[in-house]
Amino acid sequence: MKIGALRPAQNPELLASELLSVTAARVYILASARNAWHGTTSRRYLPDAVMFTERRSAQLAAESRRKQGTYFTVQDSPALRLDSSVGTIVIADFHPDTPFRSWGTGDAVGRRAMEQVKVGVLMSGTIDRFSAEPSRHSGWGWRGTNEHSVLVGVATSLGAPARLGRAPFVVSTSYAQGAGWYLGWTNGPGRYSDKGVRRIVRRFQANSGESWRDARSRVPYRI
Repeated sequence: MKIGALRPAQNPELLASELLSVTAARVYILASARNAWHGTTSRRYLPDAVMFTERRSAQLAAESRRKQGTYFTVQDSPALRLDSSVGTIVIADFHPDTPFRSWGTGDAVGRRAMEQVKVGVLMSGTIDRFSAEPSRHSGWGWRGTNEHSVLVGVATSLGAPARLGRAPFVVSTSYAQGAGWYLGWTNGPGRYSDKGVRRIVRRFQANSGESWRDARSRVPYRI
């Protein structure tokens, strides 16, 4: 299932709710690449269909975007799942090999952002802390990251991403099987490390004390 982009105007209740849980999740990111001169490739990420909760959903979404000379990749990616009593927000950092490696580090603002991710903060404030640029209102922001690398989506109760688990990361690459046929896919080892995601989850738990265990029981969706 596709994880739709977060649109503040359409999700005011979710953004005004309190953060109850931060867990490590696994999402599938669809990207397109085009063969260029001299055997090189140029890659661009699809702005309207980026994160999915299953690999097959991402592969099927590629079918409607097929063009001559274009192929697709679907990469397992570690992500953060943020739950409140109202809904679920998913955040991915898909450019670096170790997503979120630079988050909460560096200057004083970055370190304070890490300290403020805990049970009870507003979801809107949490999103501010992960945005690529400082908010005009709060001054928070993730300095030093690429704005196109940070994906923020809203998951439904029927389509929330699964736990990250310990399975190896995989990248699927498409190949054409001819007109009238679905794309074929080959699998290979993925490039991501989950160290950055797990570090943030541990820090959320440390910041929240024992309250995070009780708060998790108030999340209405399966974690």
